[in-house]
Amino acid sequence: MLENLSFKLINYLTKETTYTSIEKEHMKYALMTLLNELSKTIVLILLFTFIGELRFFAIACFFSLLLKIYIGGFHQKGYWQCFLFTTLYFLVLLYFVNFSLLEPIHIAVSILSILIVLIFAPVTSPQRRVKKERANLLKATGFLVSMAYVIGALYFQNYYTRIALYALVLQTVLIVLRKGRKLNEKLIENFYK
Repeated sequence: MLENLSFKLINYLTKETTYTSIEKEHMKYALMTLLNELSKTIVLILLFTFIGELRFFAIACFFSLLLKIYIGGFHQKGYWQCFLFTTLYFLVLLYFVNFSLLEPIHIAVSILSILIVLIFAPVTSPQRRVKKERANLLKATGFLVSMAYVIGALYFQNYYTRIALYALVLQTVLIVLRKGRKLNEKLIENFYK
């Protein structure tokens, strides 16, 4: 449905111009991506409003997106898989944010998360390949954002900093799962050669 809407809108907007078919495809992809994200966000806003956690969702969305820009993460292949995965991500985050960790566990989880960022980040999708220089910049920025989350959670122990810390922890767990899945796919591929 969104693909058809994107296609019709791009055709309408470009009918009196001289864009190549490749340029139109790029525009269609960008518009479709934007519409997909917008539709998921609207449904998630409605869901979290319904359960009385809109403030949590807004804050968690901010911290999660800021982190994901730099460290990457899990990507799903289809719209519904992505929507369900994103919904599950925020519901799991909501569940855990209501628990406070004991300080030694808090510190251990924080250190482990930062190490994961330093070792594995950024995790990109096949559609978003980055050059080595850019990857190093993303890793360094991801490290700084992660450190800010951890320091904030240690010094300002409150609801907001817990959201930031648990977003970091959950994102790093997903990075490890993503890297593990990619490694497993390579091992299976090499086994059958």
